[in-house]
Amino acid sequence: MRNLHNSILLDAAGLLPWLFAVLAVPVSAQTFFDTGVELAGTDNLPRAQFPQDQFTDQSLTLRAKAGRHYQPGDYTSLNLYGVATVTSFDRFTGMNNVEFGFGTTLSHRFGLGDQAPTLSITANVSASDYRNGNRDALNREVIVGLSRRITARWLPSLSISRAVSDGDYDVPKSGSGRPGNTWDQRNWSFGWNNEFELGSASWLSGGFTLRSGDIVSSNLPYDLIRNSAKAISLDTVFGEKVVAYRIDARTRIFNLDYNHVVGETGTWYVGMERQLTHGSADIDYDITLWRTGLLYSF
Repeated sequence: MRNLHNSILLDAAGLLPWLFAVLAVPVSAQTFFDTGVELAGTDNLPRAQFPQDQFTDQSLTLRAKAGRHYQPGDYTSLNLYGVATVTSFDRFTGMNNVEFGFGTTLSHRFGLGDQAPTLSITANVSASDYRNGNRDALNREVIVGLSRRITARWLPSLSISRAVSDGDYDVPKSGSGRPGNTWDQRNWSFGWNNEFELGSASWLSGGFTLRSGDIVSSNLPYDLIRNSAKAISLDTVFGEKVVAYRIDARTRIFNLDYNHVVGETGTWYVGMERQLTHGSADIDYDITLWRTGLLYSF
């Protein structure tokens, strides 16, 4: 993890000149702290193509986020924050992980009123540390979003994002001769999301995301996926002979959540997500996920 720590410090140093320039203007500031717990499950944790390689599992995640909210202008806001998460799996404990990082979001609303469009730019950097060290990675993501309230109840938004993950180290090459840096991934995502108020204390959130780029699928070895893979390494989380393959793919993601206010600053949610992935050489797999959790702000 030492290389990940050094990379995070370098990324933070690169953001400092821009942040100092923004904060040089006199602004009002407020501290915030968010915490949450989530229970989730999936029917295809390895992202495998064939039923015999697909395994179900459940996970419990604890999350904490703390930062400062700045208001440098009437219509402009800036959030600086740090995030830490701990996730534990029921069956496949090699997937247990800790993730920590930092981020910033700059938002600008173009005019007065709830129906004025809002543009946001978010940058996140995090390090993930897995019990199975092959998955350790430095993760970076930039998200550009645009939202505009259409009615008093309906708030749609569009987003585009670029995500990059670099493994902490490269696993030695397999017998195929391909690189072992399976967990080095690059992705673009295009999203359309919506919030629809059901009443004063509940709302639906959901949408569609198209993701293009690298995915990792873990299966018992077979020629089709081996010949299509850009990188190959053993994935002993799911068995001594299971292999992780990095391939090009497009994933369609559909999600829907029901949200309900709890107390003055809490939210309970329950939802589902469906992922349909089409990889190179017709390597396809589907995933269904469910989740429920509580979020609190202080």
